[in-house]
Amino acid sequence: RTKKLTVRIVTEIRPPDAQSGVKTSHAITVNEFGVVGPDLRYTGFTDLVYAAPTGGSTFGYKLHSQLFPKAFSLNMNLKANAATLPSSFDIDYNLNINFDFRIKMGSLTGTHDKYPSYKVFINGKSIYDFNQTGTPAGLYGVGNIKTDVNFNF
Repeated sequence: RTKKLTVRIVTEIRPPDAQSGVKTSHAITVNEFGVVGPDLRYTGFTDLVYAAPTGGSTFGYKLHSQLFPKAFSLNMNLKANAATLPSSFDIDYNLNINFDFRIKMGSLTGTHDKYPSYKVFINGKSIYDFNQTGTPAGLYGVGNIKTDVNFNF
């Protein structure tokens, strides 16, 4: 049976802040031979009294093989802007997931904004949960919150 690893990154605004809910979700599955699929993406909406427009999202990923067989580096990134805010106030992340199927270990490194909340799952298990800080002003610019987490899978 082929071994697989699924990475899912979720951004969400948590209550009691206005417009709470999932804003983006990006899930990628990689098998031990470096085959990617599926690549699942979701962009949420802004709930206004008169409409519920979605913003624009650009999801990206790159998979690199490491020097050892069955070891990979997956870069996942996002720029998502709200339908009601200027584009400079966008959700950003640039995360690297390094993992090795031989030893079933990995690491998560990279950066994201301080707003909204960020959650990373490996095979359905939460390995990172950052609770939003400040206000939506934390969306301005590129992400400056650093992550560094080791995990088993």
